[in-house]
Amino acid sequence: MNRIKVLFLTNAFPDYDNKNRGVFNLRSAILLSQHVELFIINLRAWYPGRPIKYKYEIEGLTVNVFSFPLLFISKKKIFALQLFIYKRIFYRQWKKYLTDISVVHSVGAGFSGIVGSYIAKKKKIKHISQCIGTDINVTIPAIKSCIGIKNWEKNVNVFACNSNKLNEKIKFLYPENEAITIYRGVDLGKFIPNGTRQTDSICFTFLGGLAFRPEFGKGRDYKGGITLLKAWLIFWKGLSPELANKVKLNFGGPDVNKRLVEEIIGDEPINYNIDVIGVVPKDSVVDLYQKTNVVIIP
Repeated sequence: MNRIKVLFLTNAFPDYDNKNRGVFNLRSAILLSQHVELFIINLRAWYPGRPIKYKYEIEGLTVNVFSFPLLFISKKKIFALQLFIYKRIFYRQWKKYLTDISVVHSVGAGFSGIVGSYIAKKKKIKHISQCIGTDINVTIPAIKSCIGIKNWEKNVNVFACNSNKLNEKIKFLYPENEAITIYRGVDLGKFIPNGTRQTDSICFTFLGGLAFRPEFGKGRDYKGGITLLKAWLIFWKGLSPELANKVKLNFGGPDVNKRLVEEIIGDEPINYNIDVIGVVPKDSVVDLYQKTNVVIIP
């Protein structure tokens, strides 16, 4: 029996240069591929030297990449106009490869969802749009009424949200659409506190990173990492020397490195008991949290 063929559209997916980029999307694609046939297309912004089309293999999956000029800027009307052009160029480039697609599964409603909605409309097929907090709280509210974007939700059959709170927000934005909550599959049992740690020192951990996201007007403070570092300096300087030696901040996540942290705080991180740990492999997160007193969630 032939399996349903699904167009898996995403604008974040791991590759050989960045294996942590969009890792959640890789995991969901691996699981989905056990039940349906996936045609994965990673939507990228073009820059000189990057091919318009290419493909690569990762974790047994074939990933097709399409790139076209797209500037992620805070001026939403211009961003919306770019998406309007992007989705039309995309369809012309990939139309012949999508003849047997039955369902569009877009990951990231604010970019892939707009493109996926256009494909679903053209091909008259079902569309599942997967949303995250940035899509629902920032991108969609800003562009939903823009020319070329307005009414895109009419070609979305189901919005999938990774929390009940986001589900409520999407229903507020689009009350006529169906929305369901589908968790990302994190085993919360691994992260249950194992009792109060009786220690002489207090260790704080932040894994939100310093990823540069200009389209939201926050730059590298997208997850609050810069705000945290500045707050830490105020906090640390206000402590007595004895107490200052008993507090520590593990600072990690995407794009975190010692040079960048030094640039933000204007000094050596070690002088403020900041341990720059960079990207932490997923299998090491539990062990790190077990050695932490306070986890700071962005």
